Amino acid sequence: MANFMKKNKLISLISNNFKKLDHVKTLVLVGSANNKKIFKNMDFLVLTNTLVPEKKTFKELEYFFFKKYKNCYSFKIDNVLINISLMTINEFDTHFNEALNGRAHLSYHNWCLGYFIPETFLADISESTIIFQKKPNFFDEYVKKVINYPINLDSLIINNCLIDLKEKELLFIKAIKTKDNIAILTAIIEIFSISFRALSAKKKVYYKGLFSNYETNFNEYPKIKKILIKLKTKKTNFGTMEYLMKDFLLEVKKILNK
Repeated sequence: MANFMKKNKLISLISNNFKKLDHVKTLVLVGSANNKKIFKNMDFLVLTNTLVPEKKTFKELEYFFFKKYKNCYSFKIDNVLINISLMTINEFDTHFNEALNGRAHLSYHNWCLGYFIPETFLADISESTIIFQKKPNFFDEYVKKVINYPINLDSLIINNCLIDLKEKELLFIKAIKTKDNIAILTAIIEIFSISFRALSAKKKVYYKGLFSNYETNFNEYPKIKKILIKLKTKKTNFGTMEYLMKDFLLEVKKILNK
């Protein structure tokens, strides 16, 4: 676990490593370390103007190297996991604009658990802390675009989610008929995730994943809450589960189509 003092110490260490590298233009703190007093990991986004061999970029951090996945590098420093996502400015700009248009970006980032969900990426940018930017106001311009929920993003997400829900509902019904418990569970999780994502968009709130947004939606819509309580607390047979999920989907669609 890390606290505020250790956080500042680690930020300084990481910043000093990258600031002196000519090809590194921006360092940004993203993820939960921005808003939690106690945290287990720190996540950084490093933007470069060109592709440079990783050995040159991480030369002074090599001793702390832990693992790598695609363009995300992890280091263990003072028992804190440091995740650093390395991207060129052009790559970042492409991902950012795809996300603004409601499209998923394919690169995985440890600092973005819902990496396939565009608005999760945007939420991280909106809540980020700029450690340094060598070009004045460069990264600020991206933050300005997402500090408030982007215009039209809600309708793009809702329309896509309504299409996805039709597909998942058919999969759920098929799983019920074949009594395939794994397929039933998978379909239910996907239906919940898509539904809560769409309900978040309806409120113009960034969706950060099923568990992050579950409680808000659970408490805000009484009819949905009633259905979920039945699913959560009762020992339901296949027939009852199918009935409750159909009610859930009807209520979600009714809210989204208002």
